[in-house]
Amino acid sequence: LLTPDMDAYVDKIKVIADFASGYGLSMGLSLLSPLELGPAFKNQTGKTGRWLHYKMGLRNPVTGKFSVQLWQQHYWTNNKGKFSIKLKDFRAYAFKEKTIANTPLRAVDRDDIVPLHQISLDHWGKTEDVDNVTMDTDGWIAPSNDANQSPVGARRVTIHSDASNEYPGYDKVLVLLEYEVPEIAYFSPEAYPFLQGLLKKYADKGIHIEHLYSDEMHIQQDWYYFDHHDNGQFALRYYTADLGQHYQDVYGMPFEEKDILFFGYGPDIDGQSVMAGQNIQYVMGESTPLIQQTYLFRDRYYKLLNQHVVDLFKKAKSYASELFGVEDFGTRGHASWAESPTVDYWKNSGLEERHA
Repeated sequence: LLTPDMDAYVDKIKVIADFASGYGLSMGLSLLSPLELGPAFKNQTGKTGRWLHYKMGLRNPVTGKFSVQLWQQHYWTNNKGKFSIKLKDFRAYAFKEKTIANTPLRAVDRDDIVPLHQISLDHWGKTEDVDNVTMDTDGWIAPSNDANQSPVGARRVTIHSDASNEYPGYDKVLVLLEYEVPEIAYFSPEAYPFLQGLLKKYADKGIHIEHLYSDEMHIQQDWYYFDHHDNGQFALRYYTADLGQHYQDVYGMPFEEKDILFFGYGPDIDGQSVMAGQNIQYVMGESTPLIQQTYLFRDRYYKLLNQHVVDLFKKAKSYASELFGVEDFGTRGHASWAESPTVDYWKNSGLEERHA
C-alpha cells in the first residue's frame, strides 16, 4: 500500500505529472490527509494520535477492590479503508465524589483523582498486567445487532484490582483504555515541519501542484458512528500530552488525562432509587464558578481540537501556495465532523421544527 509520503508514490505521481504538463495541466492531489500520513509521521517522530476510552465504576474504599467492564474496540472504518485500533495501555484512577443536592451533578476535586498501580486487565480468562498489553481477538466479541453496525464489534474487557492498599477511602474509579491510531499527533511541535517536508518533496521532484483534495480527513471518521459507546454515551476522547500542554498554554488551566473524568455523563452507578437511570454529570466542584468552569473546560476542548486541526492544515495549504507559486490554491472535499456530542443518543420529539 502506497501513501503520499513514500518515494515510490512520489515517483509514480511524477510520471503522471510530466505527462499532464505536456497538455498544460497541473496536479490536484489528495495529499494533506491525516489518516494517510499518520504512519509516516510515526516513523519520523515516534508519535501518533491517541484516544482514551473511559468508564467509571465503584471501588471498595476499604479493600481497594474494583471491577469495571467496557468494550475494547478493534477497528475503525472510513473511506481510507478499515484500520486497526491498537490497545496501547490501560490505567485506573481512584476518586471521591460529593453529590450536589437537588441536582444531577457530582463534584470531584481534581486533587482527589489519583493514579492506581495495582491493576490488571482481563478478557474472559486471560489476564494482562500493565506492562504486558496484547492485542488479540480472544474473548467475548460483541454481537452485531444491526446490519449497519461494525461486523467486527469489540471484545469485552475488565480492568480490575483484587486488593489494593492504595488510597483507602476512595470509593470510585475511572478506568482508561489507551488506543494508538494511525493519525497525526496534531499538537506535536513536529507536525507542521513534517507537512512542510512532505510538500517540499513534491516540489523538489518538479511536480507542480495547484489543488488539494481531501475527503473525510478529520479526526476519528468512522462510518459506524454508534458503535463507540458505553452505557449509551460516546466514551472516547482524543488526547495527547502535547494537546494537554497546548491547552494549558492557551487557557492557563491544566489538562491531564485524568481530567477525562469531567466528560463523564451517564447513569448513576451508585444509585439505589428510581432516579438511578437519570444521567449524572461530573463537575470540578460544588460552587457555581467551578460548575461553570467544567462546562467551559469541555467547550474549550472541542473548539481547540477542531480549530487547531483546521489551522494546522490551513497553514500547510498556505505554505503549498507559496511553494508552488499558486496564488489561488484550490481545496475541495468533504470535511464533516463526527464527534461527541453529535453522535450521542438524542431525541427531538416534541420540539418545534424550524426550517430555513
